[in-house]
Amino acid sequence: MTSDELFDMAAKAAEANAKAQTPNHRILAGGVEYTPGSSGRRKLYEIRNDFYEVGDLLEEIADGNDAEISDQMQDRLDALSGELSDKLHSCGLYLRDQEAHINALKAEIDRMTKLRRTAERKCEWFRNYMQTAMEAADMTKVNGDLCTVSLRKCAPSVMVQDLDALVEADTTGEFVRTPPTPEPQPDKKLILKHWKETGKILPGCIVNDSKRTLQVK
Repeated sequence: MTSDELFDMAAKAAEANAKAQTPNHRILAGGVEYTPGSSGRRKLYEIRNDFYEVGDLLEEIADGNDAEISDQMQDRLDALSGELSDKLHSCGLYLRDQEAHINALKAEIDRMTKLRRTAERKCEWFRNYMQTAMEAADMTKVNGDLCTVSLRKCAPSVMVQDLDALVEADTTGEFVRTPPTPEPQPDKKLILKHWKETGKILPGCIVNDSKRTLQVK
């Protein structure tokens, strides 16, 4: 028996036990019925599925705006029973699973991207080979049972061989565009490095060293 099957059996047993104790069970936002014990707290395995259903809510309302999604997610989380520490623990487990899923997706995207680039290089090589062969044989079209291969004339294009000569000849500035001067771009990494090494904050800058981030191990 797998761990998932054992978990399902335990969850069903807990639910049946709760129903047997009293006829007054409460329906959670996640759709699970339970009767709280004397402490009013639920065990983590009892609310794990609820948190996964809250996460799945994002897929159901993916077309909504961020405010709507945030409100509905907050309502569902607030409806779940349990101490705040239990909720945060369950949220942390869900977050860790989703981050692992994201990493797996990234790895798969990288793998598929490499396969796509390999396929593109193969197609480009075959195109060049076929075109070179047809031009060498002075052929413009090959008719087959399943496909037709042909050479067609491309739209005219311009190649600039001497930019200085073109600029000199373009006295009106009609044919050569001069890009505007780009705006200064601060190098935040170097500014931060300077602050770490000297303790001095450059004029016009602030260093935010009080920001905290959530970590789940």
